Amino acid sequence: MASKNKVDWRFNMAVFLGFLRRHWLLAAGAVFFLIIKELASIAQNYLFKMVVDDGTLFTGGSLSKALFIDQLWFIVILFGGVVLALVVGQWMFMHLVNRLESLMQRDLKERFFAHSICLAELFCEHSA
Repeated sequence: MASKNKVDWRFNMAVFLGFLRRHWLLAAGAVFFLIIKELASIAQNYLFKMVVDDGTLFTGGSLSKALFIDQLWFIVILFGGVVLALVVGQWMFMHLVNRLESLMQRDLKERFFAHSICLAELFCEHSA
C-alpha cells in the first residue's frame, strides 16, 4: 500500500546542506582529522610490518645486531608519533563532529520551531 505522504529527499538534502554550508569550516576540519587518523592507522600497520621484516632479516643473519637495534629505535620513535597522531586525530574528529552536530541541531530548531514559541506567547497574551 503506497503512502500519500511521500518524502521529498531532494528538499530534505537541500535543507541539510544549507545548514551544513553555514558550518563548512567545522565539516572540513572534521574531514581533515579523519584523514589524519586513517593515515596514522595505515602507518601503524606499516611500522609493524617493518619490525617483522627486520626481525626476519636479523634472525636470518643478513642484518647486523647494531643496525637492527638502530632501526628498531627509529621505528619505536615513529610508532610513538603515530600513536600520538591517532589519539589527537580521534579526539579532534569527535570534538568537531559533536560541535557540528549541536550547531546544526540548533539551526534546525531555530528554523522550524522558532515560530511555535511566538505562537505560544501570542496565545498566552490573548487568553489572559
